[in-house]
Amino acid sequence: MSGPDPTGDEQERLETEAVTWIVRLTSGDATEADHDAVNAWRRLSPDHEEAFLKVERLWIGLEGLRSHVAEPSAEFLSTKSAPASSTVASAGRGRRATARPRVAWCAIAATLSAIAITVVLQSGFFARFSADYRTGTGDQETARLADGSLLQLNTQAAVAIRFTDSTRRVDVLEGEADFQVAKDISRPFVVTTDDGNVRAVGTEFMVRKMPDTTVVTVIEGIVEIRALPGRSGGDEPVRLEAGQRLQFGPALGVGPVQRVDTHLATAWQRNKLIFEGTPLATVVDEINRYRPGHIMLLSPSLSNHRVSGVFDLDRLDSAVAAIERTLPVTTVHMTNRYVFLR
Repeated sequence: MSGPDPTGDEQERLETEAVTWIVRLTSGDATEADHDAVNAWRRLSPDHEEAFLKVERLWIGLEGLRSHVAEPSAEFLSTKSAPASSTVASAGRGRRATARPRVAWCAIAATLSAIAITVVLQSGFFARFSADYRTGTGDQETARLADGSLLQLNTQAAVAIRFTDSTRRVDVLEGEADFQVAKDISRPFVVTTDDGNVRAVGTEFMVRKMPDTTVVTVIEGIVEIRALPGRSGGDEPVRLEAGQRLQFGPALGVGPVQRVDTHLATAWQRNKLIFEGTPLATVVDEINRYRPGHIMLLSPSLSNHRVSGVFDLDRLDSAVAAIERTLPVTTVHMTNRYVFLR
């Protein structure tokens, strides 16, 4: 008797694991131990088996990609004693693998492995462990802090609150957060990342912690930014006013102060993504922040194609469809979460 249907997060986890198994089986280096391990994984539950077969069927259907890479042999696609018949194995019988260089197939396998790793990293497990407030992919959260300040978290964000009698400190561990700071001259409001800190009294600003840099955008008022000495470059504080943005980090140093359209910068607070002549690579990165799964550009030549449009955060598949309609790209869908653009 089957159990309850898996939740969306559980289904995504199972499908991600199934992708990694398919990558391993088709890598050209699969061993008997690998086959035994995947068969054991498939037997864990009907949901595991269903996820594997779903990804397997879609993998076989990736003609758009498979026509450009060497096809794996039936030897590695066979799941041998798996509890259900393997469509991958049956598809491989009676056909010779093409003679194209094996390195091309390994490149696709590596691409899929990178996607799986990205999914794990995006879960933010380590940062979330110490967070007081956190959001998942595509989620947002608003909270009123003890001092009356308003905190709004964007997708995949985590913050820790460190208030004392003399200082109001918030650590942005990952992702993006908007702060509408309640005025209290006796207790400065300081937002920190591992790149530096932002100090305000009464203002609204956003802090986004990226893997290698921190981005600060001021919506209203003035803030003072201090990069960590010797880490982000520049020991002098930088003052930002409304409508200005600054990016800083170890490799970049302290970047130039830039003007920013605050209407565009705060679009996520209105459940929108707005692009105006934005490079496709940047658009894909932004969509990936909010959309479960992953979109990947397989051709670097596509990166600088420009995209304009307004998209709802809860309907981002329409953004993918718009890219398909308006740009010279070919898309391949693997489950409803993974999309390859070439």
